Amino acid sequence: MPNQYSDRELVESLCNFADHLGRPPTASEVNDDSEYTVGLNTYARRFGSWNETLERCGLRVNEEKDYDETYMIKKLQDLYQRLRTVPTQADLADDDETPSLYPYQDTFGSWNDALRAAGLEPTKRHRISDDELVDELTTLADELGRPPRYEELSERDDTFSPIVYERAFGSFTDGLRAAGLPVNFRASVDRNYLIDQLQELANELGRVPKYDDLQEYPTYPSTWPYVCEFDSWNEALREAGFDINLQSSVSPEEIIAELQSVADELGQTPSVTEWREMDDTPGVTTIARHFGSWIAAIDAAGLERRDWSGENHPRYKHGEQLYYGPNWTEQREVAVQADGERCRRCGMSRDEHVVLFEQDLHVHHIRPLSDCLDAGLPYEEANDRSNLMTLCAECHPIVEENGLE
Repeated sequence: MPNQYSDRELVESLCNFADHLGRPPTASEVNDDSEYTVGLNTYARRFGSWNETLERCGLRVNEEKDYDETYMIKKLQDLYQRLRTVPTQADLADDDETPSLYPYQDTFGSWNDALRAAGLEPTKRHRISDDELVDELTTLADELGRPPRYEELSERDDTFSPIVYERAFGSFTDGLRAAGLPVNFRASVDRNYLIDQLQELANELGRVPKYDDLQEYPTYPSTWPYVCEFDSWNEALREAGFDINLQSSVSPEEIIAELQSVADELGQTPSVTEWREMDDTPGVTTIARHFGSWIAAIDAAGLERRDWSGENHPRYKHGEQLYYGPNWTEQREVAVQADGERCRRCGMSRDEHVVLFEQDLHVHHIRPLSDCLDAGLPYEEANDRSNLMTLCAECHPIVEENGLE
């Protein structure tokens, strides 16, 4: 079956499995089956719970003991006392004195919520297999109708943290690739919905929306779904019945010629910041739309990329690149979110940075990490939110050299 299912397809798959068994399947049977069904979490997330899924399919709800919440919490606390540690789902499956996992999920909504109801702190799982991580990503993609985003997994407690994927695959993006999910995906959003939202924003603004307006109105879709769906921002405006803000007829050949001319004038490949400060040059976003990224345009013009490696790299200190500590991945994301996913110096957005530089925003230590470590501070203090700021690839070395102007 495909990664994205309709309600009808999910119901049919479960009914076919029930016909095969000659009775309604149990939750554990669905979890173990791969021929007829798509995994328990997909059904539970789509329809609310396992029993609600059975009811949606017109199947008899499995006869579970009628446990009340007080009893279930007491049994969970008893198991905790016997194990002397917070129980895992695997512990529950191995214990005959405690109700199974599925009544807990149906009653409390999730296993972690059941633990909290019992006054226990959910534990972080270890040794999660790559296959399990991949299965979870495809399940989430089915639920969302598109590949999940990093920040969405960071905010949810019913799935694995994006940090788990980074440790397993090297990066969250590589985790998506391992699951066969597109990284630069076309937004799975209805065209009519995008047009309606654009027209609604125009009514709110009292004018034709500009490309950057959507950055300031987070309740509306971002600009990226429009560019993916309509191929350009101006084409999205036309489809919504608006006159375009600026007719840009510049060709890729003209952009290449302009890049080469500016490089000759500067004596080096122009940076995004330098380009933006010039008059009468095509916009950076126009270049990115033509070539896919700023870097790709630089390559197409036959220019050398600006070198941020080795001694030019912001992390390069005293002959080597620093190790940023065990909590760095979590703390850098905290900093990016706290800064509104923008460079604190020039205001470049996270989405724009990925398009222009093919990498995430940088996070800078205000008091240099090497100084913190030389002073005997632990990584936790060096990587405290108060010592971090979000910067783009160009502003980072500037701030490293001159501070935040």
